[in-house]
Amino acid sequence: MEVWGRLPPPELGNTIGTKSLSKEGSDKHSPCGDTSNNSSSPPPEGINFMKFHIEFEKPVFILPIAYRSPHHVRLSIQHGIISNQFRAERVRQHPHDQWFNDCAVRFAGLQIHSWLGQPLSRTLAPPDGAAAGGGGITMRAHVRWPIGPTAPLVLPKWVIDCSFSD
Repeated sequence: MEVWGRLPPPELGNTIGTKSLSKEGSDKHSPCGDTSNNSSSPPPEGINFMKFHIEFEKPVFILPIAYRSPHHVRLSIQHGIISNQFRAERVRQHPHDQWFNDCAVRFAGLQIHSWLGQPLSRTLAPPDGAAAGGGGITMRAHVRWPIGPTAPLVLPKWVIDCSFSD
């Protein structure tokens, strides 16, 4: 299944809700288009927020190795979540609050395979008494970047923290 998306028009505000896409036909609803922020400081004029929370089950991502090549890397994931929130905090360069978009990514049961189907990722053998199989790698990432009119003045621009575990 291919999924294509686009942002909702601004006039819909935070009234949009979408069904979770999964092969099991889950009826969970996820909020989309929420424009709230997680700070007591009001945003400056001209800055809008778009909060997102995306959950998916058993997707497969196929990433090409090179342009026009049949070779690829296949990422299989048991469950994934991508969400964000906005925060304001003081930074040394400015006398006012700077707004940041904090994006969290979590993939559970990540398995990586070559175009031939050979596994490129390994996990440690499960401890005695644990269920064998399935498994996979858990990946957690946190990406943060400044937003607003003073964002170009904030250094470092992008802060990325990523960890893997099995």
